[in-house]
Amino acid sequence: LDPSTFSKYWPHGYHFGVGVEEAIGKAGQAHAGFLVWHHRMPLQSDKMLEDQHASPDITIEGGTVSITEILASFRFDLTATRIRPYVLAGLGAGVLAASDTTISSPTTSRSTSIDTEVDFGLTAGIGVRGDLGGASIFCQVRYGTVFTEGDRTNYVPVTVGVAF
Repeated sequence: LDPSTFSKYWPHGYHFGVGVEEAIGKAGQAHAGFLVWHHRMPLQSDKMLEDQHASPDITIEGGTVSITEILASFRFDLTATRIRPYVLAGLGAGVLAASDTTISSPTTSRSTSIDTEVDFGLTAGIGVRGDLGGASIFCQVRYGTVFTEGDRTNYVPVTVGVAF
């Protein structure tokens, strides 16, 4: 699929992540860590069928795409204040998978599946983090790419979260 088709029919989803970070250096503004992010994007099948002018008795089930990032990461806080803008980068593996997709009509049904791929991935982004006592809240936007066979998969997750 070309990127415009992908973003049209899999435009958004949800994601969550876990990780550990450790401050490095004397100033405490640099952090190295290990992160795992999981992104899940369901197929917008109604929009796809409408755009293809499909008969109303045709249905599509499945087709959810997921990307799991397993990253070594680096974050650098631009200030040492309570509210800290930062830049971040990571590299590691991206695991791309899709659920089986079944297209059905009253007389026939066809299923397809896509093999899971594990490929090299990169991410970079910006964010802001604010201290809340023993925790902090953050908001960040990242650009991620996974170098899939013969192409690459790009995505831009926007995250609001809590770090402990």
